[in-house]
Amino acid sequence: MQAKELLRKALNAHNAGQEEAAESLCGKLLKKSPRDAQAQHLMGIIRYSLKHYEAAVEAIEKSLALDGHQPGAFNNIGLALTALGRVDDSISAYRRAVELQPQNDDAMINLASQLLVIKHYGEAVEFCQRAIAVKPQSSLAYYNLGVALQNQHKHVEAAEAYQHAIACTPAFPEAYCNLGLALMAQGRREEAIAAYRKAIAYRPNFPEALNNLGQPLSDLGRQEEATEVFERATRARPDYSEAFLNLARTYRMRGMMREALSACRKGLAVDPGNIEARIELANLCRHVCDWR
Repeated sequence: MQAKELLRKALNAHNAGQEEAAESLCGKLLKKSPRDAQAQHLMGIIRYSLKHYEAAVEAIEKSLALDGHQPGAFNNIGLALTALGRVDDSISAYRRAVELQPQNDDAMINLASQLLVIKHYGEAVEFCQRAIAVKPQSSLAYYNLGVALQNQHKHVEAAEAYQHAIACTPAFPEAYCNLGLALMAQGRREEAIAAYRKAIAYRPNFPEALNNLGQPLSDLGRQEEATEVFERATRARPDYSEAFLNLARTYRMRGMMREALSACRKGLAVDPGNIEARIELANLCRHVCDWR
């Protein structure tokens, strides 16, 4: 079989989600043409799809050694490096992709995501805005912009960015959840409640949204509703120490001291270093004289 035919079949198999077959075909091609940069890149993409991230990096490095002017290859090796937790290396790869192709919105969005990890919020804002200029309907660019602005305590602007993300992709529970946080920071509790409920409508067992919803409900004195959502948060994520602490507090406010003790102890069991939970437990024990 000719090299071009092997490449075509490997690409078709990959596009059909038949990654093992694609890897086999690509391997045959590389035996024939080991210096084929396109084939090495495709092998890296296939191995990334198979979650063989180290092997993906190795293949794309070979491709880039043969042809160092491939923005797509730099973006894709960045994805594999991100999956491996190699943040600085992934940032370098995404930067190179953008240098080679300044209109590469995918690389700019990926770069912004990693800049958020290292808390370079100002630069993350810049690349999100550049990505939006190229692709105005990019919900992920708006979402990352919101995260960056929120971490700069620009809560009004962050809320606007999340709203844009939702306008682009209405079924975006993470954007609704973060919108709720931005609204809470502005004291807009009822609007935050509505945002959290939308997040939960799209993902009923979304532990962070459930936990976040409980806070404004509790602030507004709606302790029974708060208790219900905190309970749901702990069921959705049994190792969620913060939700157990919030549940303990709502039980205490309702005079349910034994239940509060139980919730507090469960939270400490999954996170013994939770200082707030230790303080809460000590206060509860003083009320009920239970020092087990």
